[in-house]
Amino acid sequence: MIYLEYAATNSFTKYPSSRYGPFLNPNANYAYREQKLLDECRDRVKATIGAKSGKVIFGGTSSQLIENLMNRAKRNTVICSKYEHDSFWRYGFDSIGNIDELPNIISDTPESYGKMLVMWQGVNNITGQIFPIEQIGNMCHSYNAFFICDMTAMIGKVAIPDNIDQWCDMAVWSGHKLGTESGIGCMWLSDRFNEWLGDFKLHGTPNLAGACAIADATEDACKTVAAHEDYCYELYRYLLDQLSANGIHGGVVNSAMKPDKSDATERAPSTYAINAVMLDNINADSLQQYLASQSIYIGIGGSACSSLHDFRVLNACGLTNDEASRVIRVSFDYDTDKQDIDDLVYNIKQYKEKFVG
Repeated sequence: MIYLEYAATNSFTKYPSSRYGPFLNPNANYAYREQKLLDECRDRVKATIGAKSGKVIFGGTSSQLIENLMNRAKRNTVICSKYEHDSFWRYGFDSIGNIDELPNIISDTPESYGKMLVMWQGVNNITGQIFPIEQIGNMCHSYNAFFICDMTAMIGKVAIPDNIDQWCDMAVWSGHKLGTESGIGCMWLSDRFNEWLGDFKLHGTPNLAGACAIADATEDACKTVAAHEDYCYELYRYLLDQLSANGIHGGVVNSAMKPDKSDATERAPSTYAINAVMLDNINADSLQQYLASQSIYIGIGGSACSSLHDFRVLNACGLTNDEASRVIRVSFDYDTDKQDIDDLVYNIKQYKEKFVG
């Protein structure tokens, strides 16, 4: 199997709950040892993301955690970027594509609409675009709004800006991108935001094994950000070179939001771990199915988790539906090597010869 879809779910579980579970008391709410371990996991997560204060909550995926949060804050106004994952975007009262629009929208919102919550991801899960979240958070705070950051596609790929307590109010991410089992996630709440929420809690017994797993996964991912990006850059350049050498034409959809056929040095801010590649005259959905039959797994340009494969995010990036329908997502991790890319390109070429001509 060749797995090039690390922006979705890691190909195998690096941090299985069973590694921790046998040693934990199921009555964790009442056990001193387990409560101490849970507190240690919270402290480790805070130290890893650079938080000096605030509250860490372990629970389900980022989608489930944000759903729990919105059930508490649903009477307030939510603004989100057009590039958000579906699980965040569905809560948006309004959506914007440029941070320069944000001050006007926040300042024009009537007080009767409640407190303003702004959602903006750190890294786009389809294109790899890196957003200036520190700037966005500071802008939100200057208008007394709360800033919520989805870091699911960011953790381990891009360094978290320093002093998170000063510019962010909530950060959330899923563990399955980092190698935990599915259904494990984590959120950090600033003291200011948690106080406004009335001390946010999740009901039920905490998943201590899951907390240990995501604490380990988050620490390990954040320790190797620079090395990971260097490794992914080599793979990115090799991918483009091999596509070109084999007569497969197209371009990378970068954060300038149009296919970029220029040298990588001109690529706008984005992580090399996640790459949206638009291929000439090749339907991405059909290609994905063909590659899967060869045990090669990639993503496509449809909005994440959408059963209709809509192109909302790529449309917001400036692509037409026709252009977006030809976008594949190739994402890397340390388990990816150049042979994987050779096999991918070879099979794309085979597909092109058989079905495109």
